[in-house]
Amino acid sequence: MSVLTSRRRFLKAAAAGTAGWVVLQDSRSAWSFQANDKLSIALVGAGSRGKYLAGAIPRAGHNLVAVCDVDRRRIAEATDKKPNVAGYQDFRKMLDERGREIDGVAVATPDHAHAAVAAAALKRGKHVFCEKPIARDVGEARTLRLLAREHKVATQMGNQGMSSDAFRRTLELLHEGAIGEIREVHLWYGFGGSGPRKRPPDTPPVPDYLDWDLWLGPAPFRPYHPTYIGLIGGWGA
Repeated sequence: MSVLTSRRRFLKAAAAGTAGWVVLQDSRSAWSFQANDKLSIALVGAGSRGKYLAGAIPRAGHNLVAVCDVDRRRIAEATDKKPNVAGYQDFRKMLDERGREIDGVAVATPDHAHAAVAAAALKRGKHVFCEKPIARDVGEARTLRLLAREHKVATQMGNQGMSSDAFRRTLELLHEGAIGEIREVHLWYGFGGSGPRKRPPDTPPVPDYLDWDLWLGPAPFRPYHPTYIGLIGGWGA
């Protein structure tokens, strides 16, 4: 099958570089990426996951050129002693000012902002690596798929296991009908959860280092409270 052949060729090219990073240099031809090319990556979200990515990008042999976070303290921490890394609070300004030198964007914001940041990058022809979940609902996911197809860019969601050869080979086997027709699939979620939470009643002032409107992003407005920042999926998650 030609689709499978193309997938294998793509994986072979990706494996020649660093596994897990498939954001490529030239959006006009994702297949032309060479293993010895260095990519210029911008990071949006510098919480704990963002910190990991900020270190993973140079370890993978690529250039971290910009870091964006609504918390100025995290910007300072991420850019400390890195004169070649620019800091921004607003990802839109970052893309406008540094767009020419950015090949790809890594997104590690809170969940509710994933699709908005990813879409902005895709519309500018940037390849995107987005932490899970890549979208809040099916509509957002479909929009991102259409944008990636329209702008001919590579995308990847940060489910590390899905970057492995074993996962890709399993998918190929399923597509080739190795186990026959799949008529039923069972899924389960094993991490539990705390259920619905009540909104905090008090409204403390917004810290001077935080841009609360940018933190909210596409979400409906609500008064600031530090509880939101610390929740799983929050900016600091």
